[in-house]
Amino acid sequence: RSAGDLTPTYGLTYNVSREGLYIRTLDGPRRGTNLWFELRPFGALRAVHLRGEVVWSRPLTSGSAAAVPPGFGL
Repeated sequence: RSAGDLTPTYGLTYNVSREGLYIRTLDGPRRGTNLWFELRPFGALRAVHLRGEVVWSRPLTSGSAAAVPPGFGL
């Protein structure tokens, strides 16, 4: 969700690395957007609360044969 907003948007983690996180979603936020998000690691009972800034966004485009699905990177 956008920083300070209470309306959630849902996505799936696609890639996690030392440098960031890639979230798969059909309605990704714009580049530069500050986000607050919750992530529940596999096997954990509680969620981890994180903050980040969108550094790139890949929208859903029709007819595209891209190697990665639509989403955004933090």
